[in-house]
Amino acid sequence: MMLSVIRGLHGKNDKLSTGYVRAALDSAWQLWHTSSRQRTETGKVLPRLILDARHAATRHEGRDRREAQRLLAETYHLSQAWLAWHGAGELVWMSADRACSAAREADDPLAMARASWYYAAIIRAVGDHEDAVLELDSAIPLVVGRMEEDRESAAAYVDLEMHAALTLARAGDESAWARWEKGRAAAHRLLPEGYAYPQTRIGRTLVEVYGVMVAVGLGRGEEARRRAVNIDPASIPSIEGCAKHLIELARGYQFMGEELGVMHLLGQAVDVSAEAVIYSPPARALTRDLLRRAPAASREDVRRLASRIGIQE
Repeated sequence: MMLSVIRGLHGKNDKLSTGYVRAALDSAWQLWHTSSRQRTETGKVLPRLILDARHAATRHEGRDRREAQRLLAETYHLSQAWLAWHGAGELVWMSADRACSAAREADDPLAMARASWYYAAIIRAVGDHEDAVLELDSAIPLVVGRMEEDRESAAAYVDLEMHAALTLARAGDESAWARWEKGRAAAHRLLPEGYAYPQTRIGRTLVEVYGVMVAVGLGRGEEARRRAVNIDPASIPSIEGCAKHLIELARGYQFMGEELGVMHLLGQAVDVSAEAVIYSPPARALTRDLLRRAPAASREDVRRLASRIGIQE
């Protein structure tokens, strides 16, 4: 259904208005978060979306040009999300860099803050936690003064704090909890119940999911399990995000040596979105570890799980 909506936009507006690009981009982000085959389905529309966004950014002047540049930055964010874990690292960096350039061309603080959020993600991915936090902290002044009256700026602030908390946790820094608490307080004060930002799905629910990820990042399996008790996976406003939550929780169970719990959670993640698991290095590492360590009674179940995500013993 969503693919037909996106395809239907093509041919209806050959002027590449910002309204046209916005509708196509919003539909693509919705597809990313609501399809269990998010990479396959989004991959079908992303190349054309990039071309249209790039053309629109060169065909407008004045305020429309700034809006087109904002849309181009968001398009490259989606490209970065799609490329992540595909093994094409140079393309991920290129997407992040082009998003930053487009955000600067838009001369929009919110767009620049969002670009920093995505740029910090790949800095963290290569293990440079300190510079990732610096990148995030440099973006906070761009939105903090506007977040009381602008919901998107508030969401961006919460996203930045959550990202910083997770980055610090993965560096083993206990100050991660202080950053998480700051972001959580802002979310509960400024974001209404049920709100989810279209790109990242940040909102009150995802803040609690970040709490689980922070606990896992710090190696606290029991804490992760305790925090996850009150999170209904079905309430997470993203299929891909739900699968990632289950994978992170499985990592927490691994810390406690509970192989059966790991297997159960990975199986749940595959049921939610096999693609999210297939393209997840942590999930694949957990599965390989299960193949080595699983008790004899559950080994056949582990083999079936591994087969579902393309891993052979």
